[in-house]
Amino acid sequence: DWQSPAAYEHAQDIAAAGMAWEYLRRDDDYRRAFQRIKALPAPKPGGSKAFSNDGVCDFPVDPAQPACRTVVFWIPELSPDVIELHAALADADDPAVMPISLADLPDLVARLDDDDVWHSFWRPGASSHQFWLPTRPVDGRATYVVILPLDKLLELRVEAVMRLWRAHWSVGPGQVGTDFPQQTRGRHILILRALDGRAAGVSYRKLAEVLLGFRGRKADWENDPRKNQVRRLIADGRYYVRGGYRDPLHYPIRLSDC
Repeated sequence: DWQSPAAYEHAQDIAAAGMAWEYLRRDDDYRRAFQRIKALPAPKPGGSKAFSNDGVCDFPVDPAQPACRTVVFWIPELSPDVIELHAALADADDPAVMPISLADLPDLVARLDDDDVWHSFWRPGASSHQFWLPTRPVDGRATYVVILPLDKLLELRVEAVMRLWRAHWSVGPGQVGTDFPQQTRGRHILILRALDGRAAGVSYRKLAEVLLGFRGRKADWENDPRKNQVRRLIADGRYYVRGGYRDPLHYPIRLSDC
């Protein structure tokens, strides 16, 4: 129910990547792609259906599921939070070595794509981490290295690696650099509610009454600044749904400004 703030309560706690999913799941093209892939044969044992959707996510996710109830495997090229790992040889006597048993992490969600690339999503408590390996992880504890592209998103990629390191070694979550300030989060929630209202056939004036507190007659509406404000909410929402959902994935960096 777009009129009920409680229906969007989950958006108060999701990360920026979760907000990106909230926009993507409202995209009609994505919904059609999901319905098409549902008709494909079942994946091989232990795997999952690879998902080609204009380079967004690796596996299909039901658009009926909000961000708080599902896992989205964003492609590494799109999200700086996706960490590339490779197994590496290390001196067992080196005191700096920190072996990890990736496959045994508690509450780990793992998928194999058609090329046997291993994708995983780990959510220990309130934090979440996505990483992948070109092959299945080795059995038991092993040493890994991180591949970091020297690009405009390097700072965010390093933050993601540090959050994973802190989570695994119980150092503490650290600062989540890709999270929204409350004012920005509040506006995104207003945008989602406005989009859902329009999808239900609600007029701009009704949206302004519920979301922005407009009260008045038709003549008042024509000259009220909230008329333009609600139209801007819808325009921004359509931008995010039609591809702009990529922006929250690398918030606060704007690639167009780099």
